[in-house]
Amino acid sequence: MSDVFDRLFQAYQDEERNWRQTTYAYRLTESGALIKPYLFRSSGMIESDSEIFETLRETYDGGVFRIFVRDGSRMVFSGDIGVWGRRMEQQGI
Repeated sequence: MSDVFDRLFQAYQDEERNWRQTTYAYRLTESGALIKPYLFRSSGMIESDSEIFETLRETYDGGVFRIFVRDGSRMVFSGDIGVWGRRMEQQGI
């Protein structure tokens, strides 16, 4: 799993990034299928991977997500990540 986080981190540290970069986040079902439409799409550069984690935690209460980062027509990153949500923390999970 750390490989996914490392690759996501690298996607946001790439010096070649530009304004065309778009990030998509989809929630996944328990079986791993995408739930459409996407939860959010961020046009323009996201400054860091922590910005995605904070949004998924605070706005969407955590869970398992598939993240796509595209730079124009080029796929920069695709991977599944899990993020703790506020309810999980409150319940002591």
